Amino acid sequence: MMTNKILKLFPKSKVIGVDAYKEAITYAKKKYPHVVFLVADAHELPFNKNTFDLCICYETIEHVENPQKMLQEIGRVIKRNGKAIVAMDSGSLLFKIVWWFWEKTKGKVWQGAHLHPFTYNELEQTIKEAGFNIEKKHFSHSGMEVSFLLSK
Repeated sequence: MMTNKILKLFPKSKVIGVDAYKEAITYAKKKYPHVVFLVADAHELPFNKNTFDLCICYETIEHVENPQKMLQEIGRVIKRNGKAIVAMDSGSLLFKIVWWFWEKTKGKVWQGAHLHPFTYNELEQTIKEAGFNIEKKHFSHSGMEVSFLLSK
């Protein structure tokens, strides 16, 4: 799990994992008891304003009801000079082909899970509309994933 890897890389950091799916949090707490996990809605994060130096939204934004509201919440909880990382599939043709086959075979449970199947250009526009500056954009996984480093 990513939160555990981040904590291993930065052992003096406070790492908190958030998910709206209670069963995922229950599983994560059992598997990684040394990491803090909370059941919470990304549209209304249970943290004070200016709490975090860094927020990571990995492969999540395409699954939430209101991506703009979620990004605004991330902006609210990061500190003035804080950063955010948002990563998701790039919407490339290669990704669309792979995803189509995945949904038809082993990934049937994921059918319809992408509420907002952004292209990277659409995601970039959504990020800017939420008031973030894009400091860096990086493509990985043969161009199938895009990551953005953001600042307020």
